Amino acid sequence: MPLFARIKGARAKTVKSEPRFQWNDCSAYPVERRMFLKDEALDVAARTGEHLISHISNALSHMPGFNDAVGSIIGRDDLQECVTKLVELQERNRSFRTYVGALGITGSGKSTAINALLREPELLPTSNFEAETSVPIIVEYNFDNDPHRAYHAEVFFRSRSEISNQLATFFQDVRKKNELQREDPLTLTSDDLHALHDATASLKPTFEMIDTVWGISNNDAERMDSEAILFSSKAVSRLFGTTERFHHALREDFITMIHPYMNSDKVGHAGSSHSFSVWPLIDHVKLYVKSDLLRGGLGIIDSPGSGDVMESRSAVARKYSNEVDTTLVFAPAKRAADEKISSKLISDHQELKLKMSGNFNSKSLCIVISQIDELGDMTRPRLKDSDANIALQNCLSEKRQLKADIRKLQEERHDITKQLRLVPKPSKNPRPQAYANSKNYKVHKSRNTDARLSAKSRLRVKSCNLTEEIDRRNHECGQCEANMIFICVRERNQLLKARFQQDIQKRQAATRTRGQHNLQEGSVSIHPISALAFEACEHGEPLMGFPSTEYSGIPQLAQWIRMAATKDREPHVESLLHEYHVLFNRLLAWSKEDSGQTKLALKYDEIMGIFNSIGARLKTSMNQRFKVLERQVRQLNPLNHRHITLKNFQEKCRGAIQSWDYKYPDQVGSSEKMHCLTYFANINREGGIFTSRAKVGMTYHWNYDIAAIVLRNIVDSWSAALHRHIPALSGPANEEISLIWEDAIQALLKAVKSQAPQLFRILEYESSKLDFINTQVKDRIQTALESISRRARNAHTRHVEVVHNTLRPIFKKAQQLQGIGKLRRAQALLSRIPVQYGSSLKNKAFEDLNEILNENLDRLLGDLMKTANDAEDLFRAHFSMVLNNVLVPDVEHRDAAARKARLQREVGAALTDCRLQWTMPGIYQQPKPEDRELPREYHAVGYDDSTSGEQDGMPDES
Repeated sequence: MPLFARIKGARAKTVKSEPRFQWNDCSAYPVERRMFLKDEALDVAARTGEHLISHISNALSHMPGFNDAVGSIIGRDDLQECVTKLVELQERNRSFRTYVGALGITGSGKSTAINALLREPELLPTSNFEAETSVPIIVEYNFDNDPHRAYHAEVFFRSRSEISNQLATFFQDVRKKNELQREDPLTLTSDDLHALHDATASLKPTFEMIDTVWGISNNDAERMDSEAILFSSKAVSRLFGTTERFHHALREDFITMIHPYMNSDKVGHAGSSHSFSVWPLIDHVKLYVKSDLLRGGLGIIDSPGSGDVMESRSAVARKYSNEVDTTLVFAPAKRAADEKISSKLISDHQELKLKMSGNFNSKSLCIVISQIDELGDMTRPRLKDSDANIALQNCLSEKRQLKADIRKLQEERHDITKQLRLVPKPSKNPRPQAYANSKNYKVHKSRNTDARLSAKSRLRVKSCNLTEEIDRRNHECGQCEANMIFICVRERNQLLKARFQQDIQKRQAATRTRGQHNLQEGSVSIHPISALAFEACEHGEPLMGFPSTEYSGIPQLAQWIRMAATKDREPHVESLLHEYHVLFNRLLAWSKEDSGQTKLALKYDEIMGIFNSIGARLKTSMNQRFKVLERQVRQLNPLNHRHITLKNFQEKCRGAIQSWDYKYPDQVGSSEKMHCLTYFANINREGGIFTSRAKVGMTYHWNYDIAAIVLRNIVDSWSAALHRHIPALSGPANEEISLIWEDAIQALLKAVKSQAPQLFRILEYESSKLDFINTQVKDRIQTALESISRRARNAHTRHVEVVHNTLRPIFKKAQQLQGIGKLRRAQALLSRIPVQYGSSLKNKAFEDLNEILNENLDRLLGDLMKTANDAEDLFRAHFSMVLNNVLVPDVEHRDAAARKARLQREVGAALTDCRLQWTMPGIYQQPKPEDRELPREYHAVGYDDSTSGEQDGMPDES
């Protein structure tokens, strides 16, 4: 048994220990149950905190006339500090965010799926192909309880400099295209014509932006420059760098209000006599809604599609990618089944970034197979082993049998219909009056009528029964068809899952370095969904093959997102609960009433001197241990041993630059050269992101190609150090901090026993409540160590910027090249990069990455020392409130004493109620299997015979 456990065990035998609540003793429970208990406990703590803030603040506000001496009777300063801490905890809970990023090609169904996950139909625009993905949208929980602000939005407009840079690049591309167009058409090759088409397509979005926003035609725009366009409209200029806010109580009205800022609709603006579309000017939009999925601080970022019409949006997406903790990659099922696109789902850039941030694993990365309801005519025959699929063949056989039965029943009903027509009708020939009145005629007529009605009724009943049976068989046939659709969807899902997992494993094998273990998992989570099927079920009109929302996959994806968020949310909730508990224990010690116990006539300052002395020793001991921890962390710096030589770097750099000559550098064996226009489009962007608009779109990022040389070389050691080895240092550190803490408690009890024995029993009891301060210190140690990796998330993006800044002069020089042979001269110029910039690029890479780490390590010691200071303050503050309750006040003031007693009762009652609710948590509902994955079998919808027999229009006969 560790020394700390033995010492603490000895103290526990003599002191009644603090009760352990279920939220603090549930580490062995499944994650869903743990989070249920902790979230519920946090809700109780937050409500109690609000109650205490209200009562204490109200009580203190009615004591303005009390001087310091009288205020000390109540403990005004200590109470005010508690209120401040409670307000801070509330704000920390509201401000916590963990973001989920949605990535995917344009048209992959991201926005529709997000609407379904939020249960907010049409919140994010999905209908306009041009604009739907052009604006990055961030959705967060709306904490505003004003019913008139149930839906809230903030629209952030791009700055003038961003628009100016886009226009400057645009005009460079226009000049290069016009140079090629001015050449003799007879000399243009097919590659030239393709390049012109590609260039025209690449220029089209900016042309449309100029026309849409400023109303300037293409011909006029080509004769202008950036400044002329920017200053052509004062109304547009007023929007640059601004933020507009909207709110409404109803979703439908809110959507009408906000959608023009996210699609191509025109809206009016102050200072302008005409309306114009503003979506090209928008940097991003923030939406705040009251969705249960977002309640715990979850935020969803709907990034622009990879095939988006605006290149500038990629920069916006990258800006928020550093904040993403969980990533959803959307792949439309129909395209994934028909094309080999699994390797294109996650680019090398995204993969490397995910690995460096520690998020390339099944807990943080999910491939969403979207639009699984779109089967297509050829899906079923192309399913692997469809002939051998017993379930599918059984359904086909059953359907054929049902169709045959229906035809037979219909034929039988048709025969009955014929028989009904043959039943003789009453004779219309007039009878002699004498015979009509005779008794024999009446008896004869009655018998004939009864017989006729009896035969007709029997035929009609039989016809109704046949109709009901036909309806039943038609329903079974429909359910059989639905089951076949379900089987096809299920089989395709399994096929795509296997394909994607295989591709991920190939990626891992390709990036695994010799002599090193691959630190990332060999699999990712995969969830098939159909947002359309989910919405159909919500409206009570389910799609065939999707009888309920569970079959749509949306509830399962929402559950996965919640569980993925727990890796960040659970430590946050635990930390808040521990801090609430520390505060509540302080207030409980102050409000505790010991009936019959006489107040102690001791000097407050003298007793606090003991606590101050022990607290100072506690802080000093902690700081000494924290300095050791900081040295241990620095020793784990992944860049301490550089893994790449200058010669090796230059060779890899030369290979990357040579790949720039090719149109498809990622395709092994492809020899198709990049056209001059495309080559200079990359140069005009100074090696930044450029997306070709050719039939097979390609995204180029030359700066990343160079940056990746160093990043790929260090990714394993970087990930191991920041995400495994450094956080693991918290274990030994926490053990030693616990020993330091226990030594301080023992020293305190010893000092009190010798100098103020009257207080010994009281302080011995209170010492057990201080353990949660120790727990709070441990939380902060863990947070400080994990913050190193969190704050270093921008290393990937920042290193790419370093490469960009280093290579900017040579790209600027290449932009000036003109005339015949400029492509060859540009290629020759860029080929000098390995020799001319190789040493600088390599050294700057490690210098910048080291700077990022050192910035975080410097902050680490500061964070740890602040933790020691806070622990000392909490140690003193707790005993200060204890003394305020048990010592005779220095001055006598009946009004103050009465108010204190009243406030003590209110605070004590609130805390007792909180502890009672913590002791008796609510009933936990065990999640069902279908909450985590799609149903494996189709459960047919029952037949409803309430309308049976009405289709043939035959009313029942009485």
